[in-house]
Amino acid sequence: MNRKTTLPTFRPGMKKIKASDLNAIVAEVERLRNIQADKQSDIVVTVTKNGLLIGRRRAVLLIDDKYLLDSAANQSDRVRRKCDLKEGDIADLIRIRAVPGGSERKQGISRYLPGYKVMLFVNPIDEQGGEGGWVTDAGKGFDHTEKKDSLAIAPPIRRVAQWGTLIQLTDDDVSVQTEDGDGFTIVNVRDDAHFHKDEEHDGRVFFTLTPPGDVPTGYPICGEMVNDPRLQDFDTRLGRESGEWRPQLVIPNLDIPGEIYTPWDTAQFSFPPVMRIPGSSIMAYDFGKIGKEEAWSAHYQPQHWLESYGLGFLIKYSAENTTGSPQNAYFDMLWKVANNGGDISTAGFNTAAFTLPVPAGSATTTLRHAYVGFVNPLQYIDKSLVVLRRFARRATNILDTLTGSCYVIEVKMIFMVVVVPP
Repeated sequence: MNRKTTLPTFRPGMKKIKASDLNAIVAEVERLRNIQADKQSDIVVTVTKNGLLIGRRRAVLLIDDKYLLDSAANQSDRVRRKCDLKEGDIADLIRIRAVPGGSERKQGISRYLPGYKVMLFVNPIDEQGGEGGWVTDAGKGFDHTEKKDSLAIAPPIRRVAQWGTLIQLTDDDVSVQTEDGDGFTIVNVRDDAHFHKDEEHDGRVFFTLTPPGDVPTGYPICGEMVNDPRLQDFDTRLGRESGEWRPQLVIPNLDIPGEIYTPWDTAQFSFPPVMRIPGSSIMAYDFGKIGKEEAWSAHYQPQHWLESYGLGFLIKYSAENTTGSPQNAYFDMLWKVANNGGDISTAGFNTAAFTLPVPAGSATTTLRHAYVGFVNPLQYIDKSLVVLRRFARRATNILDTLTGSCYVIEVKMIFMVVVVPP
């Protein structure tokens, strides 16, 4: 294309053309025809009334591939913004890399290279202010597009961020090597990437290397991620958190339905009378000191099995102690568990005993709570039946030192960590 060709000049009225001139014209037409017919070439020839226009079929942007980004050999095309005419390199944004299994693409006139693609460049956040990996949403159609001296205003810093604050590429996930020797890896979300709810709830999800526990097989409980401001910027490299996202589970107070009724041994025990606790409006069972001992029989049916949790009672009670020393109400139980197909007869019961403490100075209006565990996790399964043959105050036992009544407001079976009583 650099050859200079001089063609003959024709004037109106000329009747003869030299053979050499005609040959030169034919040769030039053939050359132009060949140029236009060469589909492998990226040269475009256009004939106009003012002459021939010769151009490139396509424009190729040149960027440095990976080694000479900031050197004089960097051929990256420059991009200029209108607002202040500041420039950046295409290489700040993209790279060209081989990829495994990529389709062949034509390169140049006749070369075919497999699997080369344009890649977004994600710089690590450790290079704050680095040359790549930037993202913005402050484009056309957002609120920062006013005109100033006919130029658009640059996006404010709060609308610009780095990909490196969200994702990172690591060598430990490499799965294959490309033709260039680059690793094809898995993109990872940073462990301290920010998860944003609003200005007051922004921060990382807390990850640790604590070994996992056993897979639970008990009652499924839905949790939620809560933002804890007490842990903001804890164990993070990014910082600028308002809190840290941690999972929270609300352990439910799972009601275990049950029924109480007349004691099995009515010759020895009587059902406790129900009365108002003296000095209050609360109804309670009066386990007294005088006369026949009070007791009841009962059964309870857990609907779930929670791994490592047993069963026991939450007992709400009150009693009066006007002495200067602590006193105790002594109770004992006969109980067993009947699983599916199990035994609900009057045989094979276990024993358990406990005391309800009544400190000195307690009044009948002093509410107290006691936790009594007696069924360990290995003794029941889902929908077992806990049979209570006897729940009784043994006022005649030497361990019962309470001089008056013990008012039992409620006996509720609950899931609990059980230390089996004697």
